[in-house]
Amino acid sequence: MVKVIVFDLVGVLVREKDIKLNTDESKIERLFGPNVSDEEFINELKFYNREYIIDTAKSVINKLYEIKDKDLINKLKRKYPNIKLVIATNHISYVRDYVNDNFDVDQIFISAEMHKIKSNIDFYNTIAKNLNCKNNEILFIDDNADYVTIAHESGMQSFKMEKSRLLYDQIVDYLH
Repeated sequence: MVKVIVFDLVGVLVREKDIKLNTDESKIERLFGPNVSDEEFINELKFYNREYIIDTAKSVINKLYEIKDKDLINKLKRKYPNIKLVIATNHISYVRDYVNDNFDVDQIFISAEMHKIKSNIDFYNTIAKNLNCKNNEILFIDDNADYVTIAHESGMQSFKMEKSRLLYDQIVDYLH
């Protein structure tokens, strides 16, 4: 029985808009992804001022990401009121404000705060432990087949979302 649905963020809940970034924004955005810590991210950009990096990263996140289905979380909460909805992302912690402003989820797991990335099975085990449930009670959804496989190896139920179908329909089909 699924007690928690864990969503990836980029590629699953949001897409990246096709926009032009300036040179600094592009350099900073290229380092988004599997970040073990914010310090690691900032150290890669040591030629910039720390505050500038953080401000620019937050700005790029808000400018670049577009929500795929603005009503997805609310529809799932109505249909499955007893299932927790969670986001787990390989990202820097500066994405937290964006997620909090745009998604009414129960919890957010960010690789840079966990000091673990999705390619490591500990990422998934840590999520289950923090949610106080068994791995097999979690449905993990990602657009990356490798991460879906690792989640499955951890004992989680998982599937790779199909970009050609509405995610809501895929979840309902899976749960029934």
